[in-house]
Amino acid sequence: MTAEFAEFSSIAALQPRTRVPFLDAFRVQHGPAGLLGRFFLSADTRMKERGITLRFITLDDLVDLSEKNSDNWGSTNPMFDPRYSYVPAGSICLAGYDDAGEIKLCICAKPFDARPRSFASIVNAGGFTAVRPDCSRSHIASTIDAPFAYEMFGLLGYVGALWVHPDARGGRFASIMSYIVNACLLTLWNPAYLLGSVQHSTVGSGLYERYGYLHSMASLVVTSNGMPEVDLTIVYMTPNEFLDGLATYLDEIWPKIDAAVAARQRQ
Repeated sequence: MTAEFAEFSSIAALQPRTRVPFLDAFRVQHGPAGLLGRFFLSADTRMKERGITLRFITLDDLVDLSEKNSDNWGSTNPMFDPRYSYVPAGSICLAGYDDAGEIKLCICAKPFDARPRSFASIVNAGGFTAVRPDCSRSHIASTIDAPFAYEMFGLLGYVGALWVHPDARGGRFASIMSYIVNACLLTLWNPAYLLGSVQHSTVGSGLYERYGYLHSMASLVVTSNGMPEVDLTIVYMTPNEFLDGLATYLDEIWPKIDAAVAARQRQ
């Protein structure tokens, strides 16, 4: 296994517990404890009020979930499928269960170690998709030509594999889950950047801004057998930018939270 796929031992040690109540799964490690603690408590409470209970699940659970819902999901994102890709230790998967115990929401995250090399170097060397050479998807690769990707160093947290069951769509759950998992990455991993990706065609629609991201860079091209398959735009923000926007988000989505108080806790 090459260096970019090495174990993230410090992150793995802080990996949240699976299949236990969300607030019991981890504790605040990095970032402002007042603001983040208030956010996690509010997120857990408000989601339960809307009939959703949060739990962390394993990536094997994710594969089973994807196959069970193949009629409205398709296939598991290979980046988070341990059958096809190297998934670093510490990668997480957050799910939302309905009152019947069925998973209706899901979102995942994995770390990238861009401390010795830039994010662009990792992507162009195959570290983004991290596909195993002996699997059926070994023909998948990726490249990026965005200048800032060559200036992006440090521990990075990438969010993907977002899924909302058709029964739960229309309730802003995609945005809410993005905020929750990014807050988890911030306090567990203390990354230099929080990243996601969107289809290039959606840029300008305001989609990624609803997930909290402030910046974008194009384009990351995923190829299959050397032919372009997907053209993605990487979206990103720093942890401080995320925290600066968190108080406003709390006031918008859960108005019971006093944004002024949350902003003071940010300090």
